[in-house]
Amino acid sequence: MTTADAFRYLTAASHVDKACWLNYYTNAQTYEECFHVSGEQLVIVKSLNGASPDRMTIGINMVQQICKSLAGRMKLNARTPEGLPALMMSKNQFQHIVRQSEYMDLEQLTTSLSEMTDDVESTIALARCLKKPMAHGEIRLFTRTKGGWDVQNAQFMNNDHMNWLIRFSAKTDEDWLIATPTPKAKFLEMLQLWLMQPAESWTKDNKMVSFHL
Repeated sequence: MTTADAFRYLTAASHVDKACWLNYYTNAQTYEECFHVSGEQLVIVKSLNGASPDRMTIGINMVQQICKSLAGRMKLNARTPEGLPALMMSKNQFQHIVRQSEYMDLEQLTTSLSEMTDDVESTIALARCLKKPMAHGEIRLFTRTKGGWDVQNAQFMNNDHMNWLIRFSAKTDEDWLIATPTPKAKFLEMLQLWLMQPAESWTKDNKMVSFHL
């Protein structure tokens, strides 16, 4: 589903305050999931491999359990250590390297990435994840504001050693990307906090992006 499709869905659902939309791939399966908050309820819409979506509604108090189940489907590992530095790169150059990565071996991919960063250890870890991800996909966060929908975009990928959250500039005149090693517990904490906080409490300076998403 495209962002435009998501906007049409959310606009029709006038009761929705905010929503988290995920498209991801793992074990040759394609997942599309939407979690949207309406008052004290959490509505979950899921589709596997393009099939007709399933829908369920639960209490907002079940957010922790739902997020843990999602982390399992996303193959987030518990090995990523705390405190590893983020990698800052050119978005355009990174996307070009990703498109070419299937034609590179690990050494060539690492060399290409290292031209944009001076952190050798993290660059090698990112290259390994790009070559053989267990799961990868997109995360889109929608929050209703007085002026319309505020949207945050990110990507994730992981292997059995490292989870990465990748956020990047959405403006055409900006060219930055930040890839952050993210422990499973930290991802769960961020997502649960975002879902539980009332939409009106999230200001420009208090978004999930400040937690490195």
